[in-house]
Amino acid sequence: MPRPYVPLHLHTEYSLLDGATMIKDLVKKAKAENMPAVAITDHGVMYGAVELTKTCKEMGGVKPIIGCEGYIIDGNIKDKTKRTALYHLTMIAKNREGYKNLVRLNTRAHLEGYYYKPRINKQMLEENREGLIVLSGCLGSEICQHILKDEFDEAKRVASWYKEVLGDDYYLEIQDHGQVEDRKANRYLIQLARELNIKLVATNDSHFTNKHDAQAHDCLLCIQMGKSVTESNRMKFTGWEYIKNGDEMAYLFRDHLDTEYIEESLRSTLEIADKVETVKLAADPRLPVFPMPPGHTAESFLNHLVIEGAKARYGQELSDEVTNRARTELKVIEDMNFASYFLIVSDFIQYARDKGIPVGPGRGSAAGSLVAYCLGITNIDPIRYNLLFERFLNPERKSMPDIDTDFCIERREEVIKYVAEKYGQDHVAQIITFNRMTSKAVIKDVARVLDFPFAESNKLAKMIPVVRGKPTPLKEMIAEHPDFKKVYSTNEEARQVIDVAKQLEGCNKTFGMHAAGVVIGDVPLEEICPLQRNNDGTVIAQFYMEDVAHVGLVKMDFLGLRNLTMIDKAIKIIKETKGVEIDPDKIPLDDEKVYTTVSNGDLTGIFQLETSTGMRQVARDMKPSNLEDLSALIALYRPGPLDSGMIDKFIDCKHGRMKITYKTPLLEPILKDTYGQIVYQEQIMMIAQKLGGYSLGQADLLRRAMGKKKPEEMEKQREIFLSGCAKNAISPELANELFDTMVQFAEYCFNKSHSQAYSLLTYQTAWLKTHYPVEYMTALLSSVADDQEKVRGYIAECQSIGIDILAPDINVSGADFTADGQSIRFGLSAIKNVGEAAVEEIVAKRKDKGPYKTIKEFLETIDLRVVNKRTLEALIKCGACQSLNVSRKQALENLDSLVESGQRRQTELATGQMNLFNFAADSGVAKVDETLRGDPGEFQEHELQRFEHELLGFYITSHPLKRVFNRLKLLTTHTLVELNDIPDGSNVIVGGLAAGIEKKLTKMNKLLCIVKLEDLLGTREVVIYGEQLEKIPADVLLPQNLLLVKAKTKKNDEGLSLMCNSVRLIADASLVSISFSSEQTFADLHRLKDILNVHKGEDPVILNFPKGKKNHSILVGSQFWVTADQRLADDISTNFKDNVAVKIARVRV
Repeated sequence: MPRPYVPLHLHTEYSLLDGATMIKDLVKKAKAENMPAVAITDHGVMYGAVELTKTCKEMGGVKPIIGCEGYIIDGNIKDKTKRTALYHLTMIAKNREGYKNLVRLNTRAHLEGYYYKPRINKQMLEENREGLIVLSGCLGSEICQHILKDEFDEAKRVASWYKEVLGDDYYLEIQDHGQVEDRKANRYLIQLARELNIKLVATNDSHFTNKHDAQAHDCLLCIQMGKSVTESNRMKFTGWEYIKNGDEMAYLFRDHLDTEYIEESLRSTLEIADKVETVKLAADPRLPVFPMPPGHTAESFLNHLVIEGAKARYGQELSDEVTNRARTELKVIEDMNFASYFLIVSDFIQYARDKGIPVGPGRGSAAGSLVAYCLGITNIDPIRYNLLFERFLNPERKSMPDIDTDFCIERREEVIKYVAEKYGQDHVAQIITFNRMTSKAVIKDVARVLDFPFAESNKLAKMIPVVRGKPTPLKEMIAEHPDFKKVYSTNEEARQVIDVAKQLEGCNKTFGMHAAGVVIGDVPLEEICPLQRNNDGTVIAQFYMEDVAHVGLVKMDFLGLRNLTMIDKAIKIIKETKGVEIDPDKIPLDDEKVYTTVSNGDLTGIFQLETSTGMRQVARDMKPSNLEDLSALIALYRPGPLDSGMIDKFIDCKHGRMKITYKTPLLEPILKDTYGQIVYQEQIMMIAQKLGGYSLGQADLLRRAMGKKKPEEMEKQREIFLSGCAKNAISPELANELFDTMVQFAEYCFNKSHSQAYSLLTYQTAWLKTHYPVEYMTALLSSVADDQEKVRGYIAECQSIGIDILAPDINVSGADFTADGQSIRFGLSAIKNVGEAAVEEIVAKRKDKGPYKTIKEFLETIDLRVVNKRTLEALIKCGACQSLNVSRKQALENLDSLVESGQRRQTELATGQMNLFNFAADSGVAKVDETLRGDPGEFQEHELQRFEHELLGFYITSHPLKRVFNRLKLLTTHTLVELNDIPDGSNVIVGGLAAGIEKKLTKMNKLLCIVKLEDLLGTREVVIYGEQLEKIPADVLLPQNLLLVKAKTKKNDEGLSLMCNSVRLIADASLVSISFSSEQTFADLHRLKDILNVHKGEDPVILNFPKGKKNHSILVGSQFWVTADQRLADDISTNFKDNVAVKIARVRV
């Protein structure tokens, strides 16, 4: 066993891309190496403090010491006009007071002193010194920097100041990483220690755990710097910065220091550890103080609001059911001391509603609370939809309620600002997140710094499957995936990459901000938790979500939901264009037309349902007829229920194709709404309650246990369930069968409170699309204006339901998409080279002076300093000036003279100089000839298409594919959007416009061509390698050509691309129509199949069979497509004589 020693200068993975030690490994090593305590001192942050204390408690035997390596300056931390000398300083919390001071220093370093690094100064340290132990620091410290510059008097002056301020809690740090600078510094530090009576302490500037981790750590540094390990001009460590035990530390320094100093410095580590009191960070939830009206406690005021809210929801005379449930819930809330929580949430939601900020109907299990419904926190009736309060707040398991709220994505920040102003800016922060290096990403990172070929690393990364959003760990890949294991076993370079990646896998790489989490404290947060700024300046807690809760801070989720914004915009557009006011919460929920829309699979733009082709088919099969069905559709369309066949059984039972049966009549009231199927977690809880005798609180614990599937707990629960069932006259056999069924379904069951609440948003979006399609699609397009792929898909949807998409118009369009009668116009902001200021100028002058009548008037009215010539050219080219009765061609030809005339006119008006002609024109005496010169004709269609695509990103007036679109359905197996829903490696035939063509050389010096293929619904990249390129005629791969591509799909981290097998012009394709004059036998059809196989190719075949007075047509599968030529026609005619006609038609482009 090594001698006892405590590491006091140590960097974990929370020194992002600089430290590689994980805290679990650190504590494990400390236990094994006789280290009674360990400190973490990450660079300028305290990210790992909670994790350290939790891990030490879990593993036992090691005292956690919370510290930080700070950055200190001599000067004003708020002065950011110049870079002041910055020094390292090791600070450790001796006790609770020290922890609070360390948090305060760290927070202010970030919020006030950040300039390249988070900085404090000596005045701040002096003011917050209580409870701190300070070590002088590494070679980057102020004292060592003076020593290395031979400024010994300055070094002594600095050490004296620290000694005076901190007394016996100040130590001089000696380190030995084998560098000359260490030796020079150490000798003088000993001299200072003797002269000033300051104790020495031996530390190792540890950045990784074990000696053999040095290479992995070096790779981590290279990832941080964007360098290769082979580059010489970069930061390198010595390789000795691992966590050393006491014996290894005692071995250091011997070549330049006397033993007595080494021994003293090692004893000091134990002395410091003894000084440190374990700081208990775990705390009960601390809610902010909610201001109460006079005469009220939190409980009485909550009770008052709930009763008033219940009357508003259910009427003045409340039923016993409502009253009893409200009392039950309020009792639980009061017993758990959560009344303030509900008041706080209710308050900021009410603020949002009062300010017209759209709020969602509910999210997660909170929708099961009647109290939440009566307070207006949720908007779905838990009694009407059989939602359970105990699924949200279990009286038998105390835990903080978790109410997540959806807000309009554009106005969410207003609600957070309100909360900050109400409770104090220093009481509110958002929450940090850490982005870890997953197996896929770390393979690529390590390969890059080790100069491993990119193509090879890409292959390795692509072998790693992603399961439920998480890439498979490398250890599992090596053990269980044969192809990966083979590469690891046979390729030495690949093995080196994988081994290093395995060491770094799971390390934190960068920080970010939680999408929704906000903490609100009862005291300034810097008294509890260190703060910093996110990259956008937002104040965030340095502890991630679980650690924030651990220290007692209450997290509330403020989510931004685009669909709420979209609904709000649609309602405003309807009011503006139709004069109809709509409250989405008051629309009838039994509108048959709405359910028909969903049942037809018309799901584009409908919340939660527009996910895939598969969802459209399930909706068509299910044919939802009420809100409960919509809820079930949301709950069931997930991998588990789909794979298990649950959804098929649900549909068959709903439509009477399968008989609904119940194992006991007691199940019918519970499962009736879901046609005898267990769909929801709440149903499992109700079965446990009604049949097994559980309370709903116990039933929630059972539900959780079933999810975890711990054998001992499951057997215990089975006995309780069987005992309860026996009291309801249910046989042990049936009870066992029911319990097994519950366990089986528990894996797939969904939270009904969530799906029922979200089904309301689903219905609202479907209602708007059904009754106000133009206005709804206008809002939908505006909400995704920055996403070209989504805009393209929604434009196609508009066209499919008869809504024309029109070019922008300076007399109609606003900034966003605009409803124009039964059509939708592009917004002016969508035009390239047209800025926000120009749009505001055009719209403002139009509102002030009325529509623009001529192009001359337009240019004389607007401020040409804001709407410049480049902007005007863009407006004209994309068709935004069409309402001025001038062709684009003529407007462009006259633009220079029109701009000159407009500028002259504006100057004259500004200076009051009016010539005779101006006066005459304005007085109506006589008008100057406004005839434009040049040809009034228009550009050719292909030129107009080019202008629109260049400036809007879309074809508006016409699309090059429009003429062949109907034929394209026959010539292809999929649209480009449909490729998302098919398995990787599928063979497909797709068609579209070559929107872009790029040829380049690979690293192997081989030619590669990437075609950006575009159809009416989407775009995809087609990759063509050199061998295929050589076979393709030069006139095929040209921009704007209409192409048919035969390819194999390939999915990767960047998305889906197409690996080309062949490509040809759509104009070279043919359709083969085979018409039979009489019915054919099976043998005849088999003979035809053989003929088609002989003539295999890429031209589709349509079979036309007589069926009564009409022909029945079938497009054969692509595996039977042919090369359309005379030989095929002759072969069929020879075999089938007179009763068949073959027609081969070229596609007309």
